Amino acid sequence: MTKIFYDGCDIAKFGSYPNVVGFTTNTTIMRQSNQLCYKTFYEANREAIQGRPISFQIFSDYATTIVEQARQIQSLGSSVYVKIPVINSQGESLLPTIVALAQEGVRVNITAVFTREQLDQIASSVVGKTETPMIVSVFGGRISDTGVSPQQMVKYAVDAYRSAPNVEVLWAGVKDNLILGQADEVGCQIVTLPDTIMARIGRLGQPLEHLSRDTVTSFLKDAVDGGLRIL
Repeated sequence: MTKIFYDGCDIAKFGSYPNVVGFTTNTTIMRQSNQLCYKTFYEANREAIQGRPISFQIFSDYATTIVEQARQIQSLGSSVYVKIPVINSQGESLLPTIVALAQEGVRVNITAVFTREQLDQIASSVVGKTETPMIVSVFGGRISDTGVSPQQMVKYAVDAYRSAPNVEVLWAGVKDNLILGQADEVGCQIVTLPDTIMARIGRLGQPLEHLSRDTVTSFLKDAVDGGLRIL
């Protein structure tokens, strides 16, 4: 069964959902939420996190600084993962740094993965080199923005790491509830849902005739409450 991680900063709200078993953030989400200190954010949400996995992202292009940031992020808590992109902003591979950190016990979430070549490089670099838990995040949402279905890419990732029990594949950037079934179908271990999708997760399994009435009711309420006029 595919696990649901909430992708955002409103952990107090969405962390209470019974189907949420983990969390992810990134530098953009943190900035948009005006959360500018990982430690402060983590401590403020520690009780809501309840020991579930949570990922924080490094923000450097340079191996030495990445290692320093990764160790600091890991030190925040025993369930913390460090998000490190598969490449830096110059297009240079960060896999040697990722493997070195994993070998010293840092739980890494390899992020911004888009291509089969990157998945192959991760497999050849990581599989069998460490037993430290690791996540590989395939950016399905942004892949779909190009007009390409991400499901086969995610399946490719799942197949690539089938022999590595410490590696979980994450489908990132989910844009609708339909993806949950598609992810489960290919054996993807994790999906991340942002606020907009979490707010609609209650629609899963809802009869369509009920949804039709609810939709019309909400349109009517918005018109009346908003004082909408024709002339």
